[in-house]
Amino acid sequence: MSSESKQLDPDAPISTKSEDKFVFSPFANGLAREIAAYNRSNSFTIGICGPWGSGKTSLINLTTEALSRELLSGPHNTHAIILPYSPWLVGNRDALLRGLLPAVASSIRKNVPRDKQSRDLKQAIRSLEQYGRAIRGVEAGLTVGVATATAFGFAVSPWLAPVVAVFGSVGRLLGLVGSKPATLDELRDSAQDALSKAKVRVLIVVDDLDRLDPHEIVEMARLIRSTLNLPHVTFLVAYDRQQVATSIKNVLGVDGDEYLEKIVQLKVDVPIASPYDLTRALAEELQPVFGEVNADRAESVRIALWRAARPLFLNTPRDVARIANAVSFGWSMLKGAVDAGDILFITCLRIKAPDLYAWSRQYCEEYFNNGDHRAFVDRVSERFRNTLIQCCEREQIDPDALLDVLGEFLPGLSNLTMADDSPSLFGGRSQEEVDVAIRGQRLSSPEHWRKYYDLVEGRYGITDQSFADFLDDTLINPKAAVETLLSFTQATDPAGTTLSERLLDRVQALARGNDLNNEQRMALASLLAETVDRMDSQLGPAPFFGASPFQMATWTLRALVLPLTADERCATLARMAQNGSAMGWMSYVLRAELFAQGRIGERTRNREAILSEDQLDAVVSLLLERIRSIANNGALLELHSLMTVLWFWSDASGNPDEVRQSVEQVISTDQALVQFLFALKQMVRSTAGDYWRIDQQSLRKFCDIEGVMERLNRLSQTASEPLSQEAGEAKRMLLNDND
Repeated sequence: MSSESKQLDPDAPISTKSEDKFVFSPFANGLAREIAAYNRSNSFTIGICGPWGSGKTSLINLTTEALSRELLSGPHNTHAIILPYSPWLVGNRDALLRGLLPAVASSIRKNVPRDKQSRDLKQAIRSLEQYGRAIRGVEAGLTVGVATATAFGFAVSPWLAPVVAVFGSVGRLLGLVGSKPATLDELRDSAQDALSKAKVRVLIVVDDLDRLDPHEIVEMARLIRSTLNLPHVTFLVAYDRQQVATSIKNVLGVDGDEYLEKIVQLKVDVPIASPYDLTRALAEELQPVFGEVNADRAESVRIALWRAARPLFLNTPRDVARIANAVSFGWSMLKGAVDAGDILFITCLRIKAPDLYAWSRQYCEEYFNNGDHRAFVDRVSERFRNTLIQCCEREQIDPDALLDVLGEFLPGLSNLTMADDSPSLFGGRSQEEVDVAIRGQRLSSPEHWRKYYDLVEGRYGITDQSFADFLDDTLINPKAAVETLLSFTQATDPAGTTLSERLLDRVQALARGNDLNNEQRMALASLLAETVDRMDSQLGPAPFFGASPFQMATWTLRALVLPLTADERCATLARMAQNGSAMGWMSYVLRAELFAQGRIGERTRNREAILSEDQLDAVVSLLLERIRSIANNGALLELHSLMTVLWFWSDASGNPDEVRQSVEQVISTDQALVQFLFALKQMVRSTAGDYWRIDQQSLRKFCDIEGVMERLNRLSQTASEPLSQEAGEAKRMLLNDND
């Protein structure tokens, strides 16, 4: 059954008791009763404290909902106003007053029926509005008198206020212009007096104080502390105590906590949501995401929820929303291709412990790329253990608790604790265990682990299924495997890398591990011997500092054949030399073996040889026999990477004159000479620009270079097109050689 559609959770706070999943309501009800019972002549400030994501806004919403019921149903003053106020983007205390006091007046006017507005209440409304106008006018450069001018009981527009104020004396005699206090302090005192007589009860809710700029936090704190000491007014202020205290200290240079104690008469902490409730809430959020799953998949979700998420990652209600959203997104990308519990676990790491998430990816990369064939496994294990401990310290996660569940999800770990002298990483697995992981599409599967980190199937253009089909074809349908690899040279992924490069890289990674049998290794090696020359021809020269197809294929070949027995290696390379069409690349590979065994070259080679000396002689003789046959048949110029072939022939045979005579015979005609030179051209990559050249030193080894130059000079001047043009281009490439 498919999972239900689920909208991403906007992480909005709850508003009603029916939405309360973390049992905040009893606390909110008690707080509401205390606020409703407050009836003093001075303002009172209650601080709701908690870190971001702890549920401060939800608690405020539940409190105001409960307070509305208390004030309406209880034996309290019916003139009760709840005013949410968000002091965003304000620059000073006067600006705060300018916005807040008219908002109080407007809220009273709106919420108290007109027939219940007493004379004192109406006067309080007018005084608050007048105070706000005075502040606005003074900020605009007007006097208090001009700013608060009225006509016929209505506030006058700023452009008309100066005119009205000029005739203030006449206006007062006629009753057109009302009297007003002369200063802002008098206006404030008048508003306080009127509000006290009206006995209206006001709750001003200031949420997210900690999200303001530090200077704005200080101004709001000062406002609450001194300027708005209004009767029957309660401030309910939500903030992260540490964040606000730090801002106060940075701006004023005083102890932030002590400063807050002088402002906040009652500080209450947001109740900590129990780990059980957080886990249950996350489970409820994930049910419509995953839908119905089979028993095994359901068990992996339960492990990820209760053994991993509950003790390690769920601390606040916001964690629930963030993890649920991230899992929902990841599952929408990979549904049907990964395990639900595994994607929940890896998402928890990514959202709550990014350092551990990065560690887990590096661990999988190392495990699946190198497997059991790493001579430095102990050193790598020690490095990964040390890094794991450091990550746990930074993320403030108990390493023993993490290791208790890590083995459920990552390969090569099980039942570990940091109390062990040397907890084992990179442990081996039986083929049965690997098969189970593959069938379950687990994070520990060599075919699926990348999806959990890439969050997409076939991010690099090669899906797991297409890769598995390619591996099968190398055994049962080699022709199809060749066509696949060659077709991949014509396709690129979004990064611009050819799929053939991606495929070779993936084969190389798999070959370093323990997941290919010997038959597959030998079949893949034979595939390379059939395709690499054509790949190199289609891809062209490697980019600056890039790896050429010859190099990538050679690295892959070594990873494929080194785990084989000596006889299997020899048989594989002999078959490649005898039957493979990639003779240019095979010449490159076997010449590298000559270097590895010290037969050619002056420097000692540290790379391990693939073949023994006797085996190398046998394989080399097979390839030399084919090259000589091709030369005798007049097809030498048809070989790809001809320079590589000639160097191998000369070094392997120990008879440079044989090669030179064959070349001289090939270039006896003018057309063949030009074709031969173009076959030897090489791309030179440099920061100054790329250019083609023909290496003079190499050419001198195989023919008379002076004679070649004389022939090119003659052809470029006397031959007909296009031969003269080609001869001129060959001459330029020879002259481009600056070595």
